[in-house]
Amino acid sequence: MCPKPALIRSITQLGFTLVELVVGIVVMAVAFTIITTLLVTQSRDSIDPLHQMRAAELGQSILNEIVSRSYDQYSDHNGGLYRCGEIWWQGDANVSGSSWFDQANQGWVAWDADPNAQIVLCSTSLGPEAGEVRGGGENTFNDVDDYITPYVDAVSFGDTLGQPLNGVYQNFQLKIDVVLAPSFGGGPDTAKRIDLTILSPSGNEQLFSAYRGNY
Repeated sequence: MCPKPALIRSITQLGFTLVELVVGIVVMAVAFTIITTLLVTQSRDSIDPLHQMRAAELGQSILNEIVSRSYDQYSDHNGGLYRCGEIWWQGDANVSGSSWFDQANQGWVAWDADPNAQIVLCSTSLGPEAGEVRGGGENTFNDVDDYITPYVDAVSFGDTLGQPLNGVYQNFQLKIDVVLAPSFGGGPDTAKRIDLTILSPSGNEQLFSAYRGNY
């Protein structure tokens, strides 16, 4: 006895055709691609705030260190009593018994012996002087423009003692520029602007700036 035609049709229609399988695979692949892209984007966005926080902590720490240094190589490094660009006096100016600082000979001269007091000039070029280093457990930078540096690894740049930074700053980079800022201080050697750029591992730059007056 042969099966009825309706039964034959229902048996042959069970399962998927090859074309249907291929279309299903393509649809699933497209869906997984979209989902993966969304997950990667969300993952990257979730780490950015952490990088920004660490960059802010690092930037503030470095700026605090820089502005604590003297304005210039020829500033007074012992309390800031004297400023470059002026005559340094011990006692009242231009009176018997006083002394002025001789920059050329790095010593004090009695006004009675030589009344031709000279101005202590500020540096004519910016950057670290010969022999000044920061790193390897040593930090001899004593004025703000000593810190001028191109992009360097933040961990190796180190802390205020010249020791390597904590590993949480791995893959961070930093750059420091220092320029004269006469418009801020009101004169040619009255202030310097410090620009610190932090480059995060995700490639985002954050700029921090501060001014150091000649005092």
